[in-house]
Amino acid sequence: MTEDKKKILDSLIQRRDAVQSKVSRVQGRLDSARQDLAEVEEDCKKKKLKPEDLEDTIEKLNKKFDKETAALDASIQKAESSVTPFLEEQQG
Repeated sequence: MTEDKKKILDSLIQRRDAVQSKVSRVQGRLDSARQDLAEVEEDCKKKKLKPEDLEDTIEKLNKKFDKETAALDASIQKAESSVTPFLEEQQG
């Protein structure tokens, strides 16, 4: 075998080994993701939630959060308005 062909073959072998290494890492990540998914699904079942209903549940929680923060903001604005006249009297 000529020296050039040996270099080409060595380069190809290195590339093949690098790809095999990357495939192994990706397989490890996939296995880990599958395990994480199984744990989340199990947690959902324990909490009597259907994993396929999570988007609806999250949407409901977001709406409730928005409603409650708006109510809190309104209460704070009312309190601020109530206190402001007393602070203005002391300054004047």
